[in-house]
Amino acid sequence: MSRQVHKILILMLGVVMVAVSAAAEDAPLDYIKKCPQVADGRAQVVEFDGKTVSGTPVKLLGLLTKPTGEGPFPGLVILPGSNGLIVPYCYSSIAPTFLEWGFATLTVAPRTARERDGTPRYIYSFADHGNYGFAGARTLGSFDFVDKDRIVLWGHSNGGVAVIDAVNFGGDKLDVYRAAVAAAPYCPGEARPPGIPLLVVTGENDREVQPEFCTDYAKQLEETEGFQFLLLPDTGHSYWAKLADDYNATAHKLAAEQVKAFYFRNLNVPR
Repeated sequence: MSRQVHKILILMLGVVMVAVSAAAEDAPLDYIKKCPQVADGRAQVVEFDGKTVSGTPVKLLGLLTKPTGEGPFPGLVILPGSNGLIVPYCYSSIAPTFLEWGFATLTVAPRTARERDGTPRYIYSFADHGNYGFAGARTLGSFDFVDKDRIVLWGHSNGGVAVIDAVNFGGDKLDVYRAAVAAAPYCPGEARPPGIPLLVVTGENDREVQPEFCTDYAKQLEETEGFQFLLLPDTGHSYWAKLADDYNATAHKLAAEQVKAFYFRNLNVPR
């Protein structure tokens, strides 16, 4: 399946483009400050420059967290799903897991994108999202407490699609990452060998995407070095999100163990 056909299918599912609330359109900084990790001081809001796939410059906001200490720490970029940060939840139930592992994290807020004239870009594609992730990785690596040579990527749903797109078509930009995880993505029908190590995690009962597409995708790549696949039994789309209806503590624990091992093996750091 071509990249264009893949994009059309996701559009048909309603996974890629979404409307944003008026608050997010009018005041992205005020909007993102409603995230609990910002409100209680666990995360700070950072602004950084990015580009759409077509090359349009945009301004983005992200949530930055760091472990206790001076570092340098490995870094991790989080790409949310098509609903963005889902304020006030803001991926606050997954970011602490990465923080406990010793990662400094930057959660990209794709709906906060602004063109240079101030026009909001609250509708975005997975390809744009992947590009925003590259910009986020460069921003994360610019901090003294982050080891810019040990940055990894994690994306959920539309963010997981963006991860797969990035590792397939990122080219030289992939140099900012050492490994990537796509959680609950819509997998393309035609598998390409990823440019960096890739782990795909999906639940067998995911009703938001078609998990059989990912099992077929994994079969095509089963002999590919650096590729891993994890199918979570009796698990839905948001297995990691504690406040979600389909949260699954057992699946979350299993996925976390596999993701942690995958990252640390590719970063060559002790667990």
